[in-house]
Amino acid sequence: MALSTSVGVTSKPNEDAIGVTTVGMEMILAIADGHWGREASEIAILKAMELISPELRPAGENETRARLFSLFEQVNSQLYEMGTAAQGALTPETTLIVCHIKRAESGKYLYWASFGDSFLFLMRSGQLRQINSLHPRWLGYLSKLSEGAESRANLMRFLTDESRYMGVARGLETGKEKLESGDIIFLCTDGLVGSDKAPDPSVLKGITQILTSDFPLDSKAENMIALALNRGEKDNITCGMASLP
Repeated sequence: MALSTSVGVTSKPNEDAIGVTTVGMEMILAIADGHWGREASEIAILKAMELISPELRPAGENETRARLFSLFEQVNSQLYEMGTAAQGALTPETTLIVCHIKRAESGKYLYWASFGDSFLFLMRSGQLRQINSLHPRWLGYLSKLSEGAESRANLMRFLTDESRYMGVARGLETGKEKLESGDIIFLCTDGLVGSDKAPDPSVLKGITQILTSDFPLDSKAENMIALALNRGEKDNITCGMASLP
């Protein structure tokens, strides 16, 4: 795996955060794009890193996905509490994507969850596919305020949905992908793509060319940052990737 980040050419500090942790045959790779300060993204990543540890017993499929849902709820609640307690109505928010890679008897799987407008891609056999959808909302005060009966209904739907569900005030999306040898999981904040909506085809072509190159993963991550900077992107830029042997 490889991680890379840059403040870009903006005058604000780098509000992105990224992290990775491995325990045995499991890996957590997570990325967050904070708003109104770096604290929200750091909280989100630190909590994501706690999803696996030597002290935790191995989780089955349903429990793995339930842990992801609980993680996003915890981050959402903590940021809401910060917003209501802070002097001057400080309301830090963040996007968050969490990838949990683990092995089962039938193969390797990616369990993922996404909230906001950061990007999650899967590169397979030279083809780049965006897995998640983008939503113009972030974990934090406003998302917590908008929770209600609909979120609870979506949680119940999750229990019977094999592919994905929506929750946490209609902003959370999650899914499961069976992985193959040679797959590359690629995450990035919107600063790398230059959009919080559908990426420009030329940008996707550049990402594809880098991911399919013969460079080692570290160089690929650095080249991703350079690609965005050379294109004139001004926002914070962060990316992470993991390759399946």
